Amino acid sequence: MFDQGLLSKIQNSVVTSLSLESVLKLAIGLSVPPHRIFSLLDRMDMHDLVIKSYAGEFSELVTDNLRDEAPEIADRLRSALKETAGKLSLENGKTRRRRWEPDHFNNAATGVGTGT
Repeated sequence: MFDQGLLSKIQNSVVTSLSLESVLKLAIGLSVPPHRIFSLLDRMDMHDLVIKSYAGEFSELVTDNLRDEAPEIADRLRSALKETAGKLSLENGKTRRRRWEPDHFNNAATGVGTGT
């Protein structure tokens, strides 16, 4: 799943714009939370969009899996998910593209996946 070639292209300035799929694969491959990559790219709006899009599905999973065993916990989790999704800002729904400098990414990525 992880594309070492993509990482190399980013570091060598061959690629200056990443798709949502590439960001998520990069995060998984580097064993870091996606919000760290989105933050490095100054695209937290995309992170918010992903979280908001899954909030309803997570709410259903919680309800389906905990309804019989712990209904109070299921209700509290469902409410927390809805509240969190409601607080996320989607900035007018406008897409923005940002070109980033590879040095910025290289410097920020130092220690990624190593716990430092």
